[in-house]
Amino acid sequence: MSPWLSRVLLHRFRTRLKDKSGVSGGNSDHWIDEIPIEDKLLKTEENLDNQNILEEKYNKHKDQIIREAGKSGFGILCIADIRKEIKNNIVVAFPLKKCFHIYYKNNIWIAVFLFQAFTKTPSKVKLN
Repeated sequence: MSPWLSRVLLHRFRTRLKDKSGVSGGNSDHWIDEIPIEDKLLKTEENLDNQNILEEKYNKHKDQIIREAGKSGFGILCIADIRKEIKNNIVVAFPLKKCFHIYYKNNIWIAVFLFQAFTKTPSKVKLN
C-alpha cells in the first residue's frame, strides 16, 4: 500500500503517528496512539456493488481491524476510490453523508471513510 494517508496524518498528529504503511503482513498501515488506521484502495477490478461499497469493503477488512483495535476499542478504515469510473465522472460520487459509516462489533467501534475525489492515485497527489 502506498503511504498516501501518512502524509495527511503526519501533518496533524506528528509524533503520535506510527507509520507502518511500508510493512505488509496483515498489520494496520498507520497508528495514532493505540488506534489502528487501515487504508485501502478501491479499484475498478473489484467489481463491487456501487450502492454497498462501504459495507462490502468493511466486511472484507473488518477482521483485521477488529483484531488490531482490541486495545483501544476503536479502529478506522479509510478507502480511496480510484476506480476509472470515478476518475472519468462515469459514476457519480456519493454525497458526503454516504461517505462515512460507523460499525460496532465485539465491543469495538470502527469508522469507515470513503474518499471519492481523486483524479490521480493518492500517491501521485502533491500536498501543500
